[in-house]
Amino acid sequence: MQSAWLTLAASFVVLAVYRTVTSSFSILVLPLQDELSAPRATVTLIFTAHMLVYSVASFACGALIGRFGPRATIALGGMLLGLGMAAMSVAHSIGTLALAFGLLCGAGVALVGLPANFILVSERFPTRVATAMGVAAAGMGVGVLVLIPAIQWAAERLGWREAFVLAGIVATIIVLICVSYRPASAPQGAGHEGATATFTEHRSMRRRMLEVIRSGTWQGFAVANFLMGSALFGVVTHQVALLRELGWSALAAATSLGLVNVFRSGAGPLWGMLLDRSGQRLAYGLSTTVAVLGLGAIASAQGAGPSAEQLAYAFIFAFGIGSAGTLPTNASLAAALFTREQRAIAWGFIETAYAGGAAFGAWIVGFLFDRSGVYTAGLVLTGLEMIASYAVVVALSSAHGRRVAAHG
Repeated sequence: MQSAWLTLAASFVVLAVYRTVTSSFSILVLPLQDELSAPRATVTLIFTAHMLVYSVASFACGALIGRFGPRATIALGGMLLGLGMAAMSVAHSIGTLALAFGLLCGAGVALVGLPANFILVSERFPTRVATAMGVAAAGMGVGVLVLIPAIQWAAERLGWREAFVLAGIVATIIVLICVSYRPASAPQGAGHEGATATFTEHRSMRRRMLEVIRSGTWQGFAVANFLMGSALFGVVTHQVALLRELGWSALAAATSLGLVNVFRSGAGPLWGMLLDRSGQRLAYGLSTTVAVLGLGAIASAQGAGPSAEQLAYAFIFAFGIGSAGTLPTNASLAAALFTREQRAIAWGFIETAYAGGAAFGAWIVGFLFDRSGVYTAGLVLTGLEMIASYAVVVALSSAHGRRVAAHG
């Protein structure tokens, strides 16, 4: 049991790095807009490239995990994201920044991220998947709370390029240290580390990939994740800029991003326990309601005068807690809907849909801001996306319940 908890701790730290790298772009929106003299929607195309590469890499991630194992996949991702962060120091255009942060960091975070960690954690906690993934995912919030303000602090003193080089070096070292832990009793499944895949195994992998992607279950799950990704990253990518528009300092706005994520960290395990006890409809319904209330608060803060600060704090609290329900809901659904052999493939494909949604959400919110000068329309859109994702989760959960009942 001790080795299971150590595996969970390693995933906690790796996911802290994973989310910090992706979230770090939020502190660059305004500096890059000034440096490049470009509209906000154009600047966010760099993040869109990041998430599109993340999407494509996630599509192949399940196959890589099956072939080389989750630890080797995470190690490769750690080196790529460190290289990408360092490469940003010599990037001075939309194109070169898209190559550094988009191509290298995008591929890196896909490989160190949720598919590989889901396999590691679900193998060690087979009867408490949602709770364990909620705990592991709490690392994302802690990482953003601690590391994003630290990167902002370094950027204000050294310059953002130098800060990103240091962050890339630290991120790579942390990931490689965590992935070096290999419990002696780790379960072995298809695609265990160090094995040479046979021709039969390759055929089996292709067959499972086709089975997953052709299923209506996966397609519905992909729609839900596209909406979740679009809603979450439509907000957090612009959160620092949004609060700067309300008069917050750069460091305070960066810290607010960390606070949203620390509330996600604290609430994630609680949503996971509720999911394990009460199912997806109740738990995700409650989390969606709380998140949408938070979006309503920050939308109302624009032009609210003296009460704007209180509304912003309400957003940080409610959106942080409510949006934490997405990942344990995904873990719970994936464990219920897919077989053990399908899970790495299914989760990799789901991350493709999620990342595609994140790319769209970050861009469309910036586009709507450029057209109106305020974030109201973008926040309304993200709220509607969260509600729609809940409707899809309810449909998937109900259909699964009917199938289970039909089979006795």
